[in-house]
Amino acid sequence: MLRIHIKNTVRMNTEIDVIEEVYQGEVVEKGATLYLRYRNQENEQVVLKGSDQEWVMSRFSRPKSIMRFSVEGLTQSFFVTHQGQLPIYIQTQSLVYEKNRSQVSMSYSLYLDAEGQEELAHYDLLVSWGNF
Repeated sequence: MLRIHIKNTVRMNTEIDVIEEVYQGEVVEKGATLYLRYRNQENEQVVLKGSDQEWVMSRFSRPKSIMRFSVEGLTQSFFVTHQGQLPIYIQTQSLVYEKNRSQVSMSYSLYLDAEGQEELAHYDLLVSWGNF
């Protein structure tokens, strides 16, 4: 087991919030793909899977939540609300996987529409792992 450190800077309109979390987890490398697995504060299993071009965050909640971050453009995901699933669109502006530094950083925005007109929030996410 090692530690997974997550720092997420969230900007919604003019408000900025910085969220930092540290979890015990495990890292597995299969070929060029890295898998990070941990349990979040809600005791849901979370798996981050990625490589140089794309990262996927899967939260094994009820229902399951999947977000895909790709340097190749807009991706679609869903937020589950009391009224059902709400489609959201993820525009990844940058994604940097630094294997030798045991970290990945990404900058992305969430939108309500595929055209990218209604930004919900912007995120700067840094995930690092190791025995710190």
